[in-house]
Formats: sequence, C-alpha cells, structure tokens
Amino acid sequence: MNKTIILIATLSMVFFCQAQTYQVYTVRGDVKCNNGLNESLATVGIVLQDNTKLTVPNGGRIVVLNETNRQLHTINGATSGTVAELLKKDDVHVLRLTDSFFSYIKSKLNESIATKDNSYLQSAGTSYREGDSIILQTLFPNDTISYSTYK
Repeated sequence: MNKTIILIATLSMVFFCQAQTYQVYTVRGDVKCNNGLNESLATVGIVLQDNTKLTVPNGGRIVVLNETNRQLHTINGATSGTVAELLKKDDVHVLRLTDSFFSYIKSKLNESIATKDNSYLQSAGTSYREGDSIILQTLFPNDTISYSTYK
C-alpha cells in the first residue's frame, strides 16, 4: 500500500514539474541561444526550454510563445540569462491571449515556418475588460484593446 502511494506521488511530481517550453515568435537582432551543447542564433519557430540561455544584444528583441499559459512574452535588449530567469524580470512585456487568438497566431507561426515567410508576424493584439466590480463592468463596460508592433 505504501509503495503504491509513493509511486503515485512520484509520478504526479514528474508530471507537474516538467519544464515549460517556449516557441520563438519573432526576433530582432542577433539573439543568441545556448542550450548547454551549442550556441546558435535564435530563429522564428525554434523551441526553447526554461534552462536555455539567451543573450539579447542592445537594440535586440525576442518574442516567445508560452503555450501552457497562453502568453506572448517580449524580452528587450541588452540582457542575458536563462529563459526562466529573463521571464521573471519586471521589464518583460507579457500579453495574455485568449484561446482562440493564441490558436490563430500559433497556426500562422507554423504556417510561416513551412513557407519561410514571417512578414505578418510583426504584430500582436489582445482585448480585455477592466474594472473591479462585475456590476460596474456590466453597466459601464471599459473595453481595452492592446496592439503592439514588433519591428
């Protein structure tokens, strides 16, 4: 009985403690990736792990998709560290995306990888409703649309 409980607990921890992966959405400048084995330039579509080390030059930028949390993270230049460390910084811009919009940009990203065309990947947008009270939001909706251009 105790062995079964320990086995279930161990398998649960392995399942929930897996490192997150991020797919590169767009890159500006010579952003370097180092996965511990080799160093290369970041390109659209490659997959990064939490422990991948990034070096973003001055004036450079990398935008990554976090499929688990449905987020788009923008890391701006003159910084380096692992993906996990960089995403915890206060100056990283995070867009939380709806499931449908995330699916749309993910499909466009995969399409661009297949066709080698990423010209339309230079923008992202989202909308949300601000307010502290559900009643006030219903009576006086304050919808906000955020649109960012990555050039």
